[in-house]
Amino acid sequence: MSSNRVHCQNGDDCTLREWIIRQPKNEPILDMRQAWKTDANLEGGTVRVGWNGRGLLLHATLPDCDIFNPVTEFNEPAFLKGDVFEIFIRPLSQDAYYEIHISPNNQQYQVRLSSKRATENSDETLRPTLVTVPVDSMIQIDRPNNRWEVFAEVPLAEICEKTPIQAESIWLVSFSRYDYTRSAEGMTFELFSTSPHKQPSFHRQQEWTLLILG
Repeated sequence: MSSNRVHCQNGDDCTLREWIIRQPKNEPILDMRQAWKTDANLEGGTVRVGWNGRGLLLHATLPDCDIFNPVTEFNEPAFLKGDVFEIFIRPLSQDAYYEIHISPNNQQYQVRLSSKRATENSDETLRPTLVTVPVDSMIQIDRPNNRWEVFAEVPLAEICEKTPIQAESIWLVSFSRYDYTRSAEGMTFELFSTSPHKQPSFHRQQEWTLLILG
């Protein structure tokens, strides 16, 4: 089990849009990095985490010199085509976890996966199931300063499949990104994650963060 622990207090009963404009209230901020590299020196961005009693509130700030993703369809795997921000989340007591991608043009890709399968198989054989979770998301693109921002609210009741959300609960979470760059030779990408992955595999749940709500 991960040794990374973060406590997130219930801030207030605000909507995502209200949370965006109000001042931060000591919510935890997670750094995105490349822990699997011994010589990593690239800046991956940050993710601020909040909670309003219903949903997980996220604000990702992502430095990026080439912000793009051509995908325009919901649940098309946009991570194969350009930049995406990724959310991995599950209640600690539940096998199933959810992976949600958000692109710079605010397109989402959402899948449900089995933790047991993820442990026993490589990433290529996970066989995710496409889902539709009402994730509220907004994007702000700041090209002059080479960055884009993601604001999102993940409804926790949609992720809890067996037990109701309680005032105090423990979740496993990880936030990652694909940062693509185009050139005359084609596209290349860098991976970043808030988890201290020993390998560049985002499904290594033993390295995800234990998020304690309450």
